[in-house]
Amino acid sequence: MKNLARILFGLGLAVIAQTGAAVAQYPERPIRLLVPLGPGSPPDLIARAVSERLQTLLGQSVIVENRVGATGTIALQALVNQDADGYTLLLLVSPTVAVLSLYPNVRVNFATDVAPIGQIETDYNVLVVSNQSPAKSVPELITLLKERSGNANYASGGFGTPAHIMGEKFKKETGTSATHVPYNQFPQAVADVMSGRVDFMIMGSSVAVPQVQGGKLRALAVTSSTRRGSLPDIPTFTELGLGNVSARAWMGLAARGGTPAPIIARLSKALNDALDTPQVRSSLETLQSEVVKGTPDEFRAIVEEDVAYWNKAIGDARIKLE
Repeated sequence: MKNLARILFGLGLAVIAQTGAAVAQYPERPIRLLVPLGPGSPPDLIARAVSERLQTLLGQSVIVENRVGATGTIALQALVNQDADGYTLLLLVSPTVAVLSLYPNVRVNFATDVAPIGQIETDYNVLVVSNQSPAKSVPELITLLKERSGNANYASGGFGTPAHIMGEKFKKETGTSATHVPYNQFPQAVADVMSGRVDFMIMGSSVAVPQVQGGKLRALAVTSSTRRGSLPDIPTFTELGLGNVSARAWMGLAARGGTPAPIIARLSKALNDALDTPQVRSSLETLQSEVVKGTPDEFRAIVEEDVAYWNKAIGDARIKLE
């Protein structure tokens, strides 16, 4: 028995030494960065801007791999199926956190299965209508929806997405009625709002702002806590007495839960250094994003808070995946 104990102890020391060496030499091979939306989308563009700088800082290729579908839960599931070694990362986006409770087959626990590395940016959503809409303000939109007595509608990129949830919260807070119209093809949703076939939509700033500035959409309110420089004349929902409709939007970097702390620390430092570069900052600002640097613990707190927030919002709105 003593000999066996010595052998097991020796094997344990060997494994620890081998693991320690692997951590010290990280990264020794290319890193994959899973992105939950398709090429050319704002998350994809942000991921590529950040990954290009990370390659220089880490001395290894960072390969962007688009895993599209189910509001990011496909990419999330792909991450948690990998080894906790830091060679597969995920661009974690707030809509994925929002909808997770709607996908019972996606068994992911953020507290144990995901290791936050750091936030990258924060942005906001915009309540928009067609530029030809008679509603030129939120009060006017509320009046219009009430006049239509349930014959109005609003768009989203799918059931359970933040646009859907916030649309339901808007109806509840304003005592209005409108039919939810989910779109599989987001560009078609935008086109239908522009044409007036859809009465309103709450969409991301990276899409909304250029269309508003180009005169194709009219902005009525923003979900951020303060007014934004790109839309300085547009009030926040809080200013309008509709603070419950507000919600933050963000993107960040995450690894598989259980990834060694020294690897997370190295990735966190590299990410913050990348966000300090003018090239990355310029890329994000073009997409209406505000750069946010921070620690893994700070990002974890945001994720945990938003998991609780969106779970409650979905429950309150009685939203079920169809």
